[in-house]
Amino acid sequence: MALQTVLDNLPQFKSDEIIKSFIKGYSIINNPMYKNPICSISGGSDSDIMLDLIHRIDEQKKVTYVWFDTGLEYKATKEHLKYLEDRYRINVQRESN
Repeated sequence: MALQTVLDNLPQFKSDEIIKSFIKGYSIINNPMYKNPICSISGGSDSDIMLDLIHRIDEQKKVTYVWFDTGLEYKATKEHLKYLEDRYRINVQRESN
């Protein structure tokens, strides 16, 4: 998907900062120099936004999503991760001690 198509499919409300973030992210994620980019997911709202941005711009779907289980997370967080996997059709790699 070309950058212009990504920008055309942004939500109706889009500020200059949102557009700049998509352009910068697009140029980094799709750079062939980055073979195995990783995005850490916490299950919180900020990482949800990051996941959505990356998923939209990742042309080759090469980003690996990782969640670090510290043993302190709520059941609702784990359920939310499953929701994200289903919604975006991704696999969130779980890492724990």
